[in-house]
Formats: sequence, structure tokens, C-alpha cells
Amino acid sequence: MRRPDETKKLFWERVIKTPEGCWNWLGVINKNGYGQFTLNVFVRNTTCMAHRVSYEIHKGEIPPGYDVHHKCRNRTCTNPEHLELMLHDNHEGSATFGNREKTHCPLGHPYDAANTIIRTRANGAPARYCRRCMELHNRKQMPKKD
Repeated sequence: MRRPDETKKLFWERVIKTPEGCWNWLGVINKNGYGQFTLNVFVRNTTCMAHRVSYEIHKGEIPPGYDVHHKCRNRTCTNPEHLELMLHDNHEGSATFGNREKTHCPLGHPYDAANTIIRTRANGAPARYCRRCMELHNRKQMPKKD
């Protein structure tokens, strides 16, 4: 779905272009460092990621099963030339791709068939969890980080 002209106006009020070519988001930044954009859709406020709104404004609809990846590695960037579509399971260019290659969790438990839980995140991407760490967490016995 293309965003209406009012959305475009609100979008441009919250963007600043940098000499490096990034269009940095000046609005709300979430805890993960991504820009957030609030839209009024059918009399309800909906929060969207600013880079996804930019992609839809400038390049069109985002197909199901795809993420919008920052080629510039700047999470606040909304420049459509710095954004590309990637399948959920094909993030070789992203910082988190290496997690798939890990054989053990941060506490050293193996990611094997008996100790691995696979769940689907809200965005449709698979997530891998350590069964032993989840058990420790649920019993409140997780070792404290220094």
C-alpha cells in the first residue's frame, strides 16, 4: 500500500540529509536504534519503522517475507538508495548473519537438536533459543552478567 500525501509531508518534516548521503531520521528512535513513524490508519495510531515507510513512499510495497536492510549500516537512515529488500533468512550482508553459524549459546550450551528451540518472531523470521538457558531463566537461576 502506498502512503498518502499527508504521510509524505510528515515524513519529510522528520528527515535531515547528511553530506554522506544518509537521510537521518529526526523523530523517535526505538531502543534498537531504528526510527519510528506513527501513522493514523483507520482512526487508529500505528507505529511503523521509518526506513520501511521511506521504502514504500519511494520504491513501492514491501512483499511479505522481506525485510528492508540498510546497506549503509546506519539504522536511522531513510534514504531509499541505501535500502534494499532481503528475504528474512538471507541476511548475509547484515550484522546478525553470523548468529546462524554459531554452534553454542553465549553460556556455552550446544545448539543441537535436543537443546534448541525454534520459534517464529512477529515479523515472520525464525529465532533460535537455547533450551537450557530458557529453563535457567524461568527458574531465575541465570548467572548474572558482570
